[in-house]
Amino acid sequence: HAMVNFVYSKNDEKSKSLHSELLKAYYPSKIIRLLEVNENKAQIEKLGYDSKTFPAAFVCFGTMCMPPAFNSEKLLGILTKQ
Repeated sequence: HAMVNFVYSKNDEKSKSLHSELLKAYYPSKIIRLLEVNENKAQIEKLGYDSKTFPAAFVCFGTMCMPPAFNSEKLLGILTKQ
């Protein structure tokens, strides 16, 4: 399965757009964990992500994690290659 940590800001248009693409992207057994930069700041930093860099989708397949995707092309590229 794919685990996606999605770092976003609720009032950010780019975040809304990338979240929508993430939801539409077909991948069986995809788990999305939403991490809002203000509400989940401590959790974001604990995971080693930068809360100032958003939107960002961090996709992991088991223990293998891909570089962050900052746009839908990169995100879809990661999900369709697996």
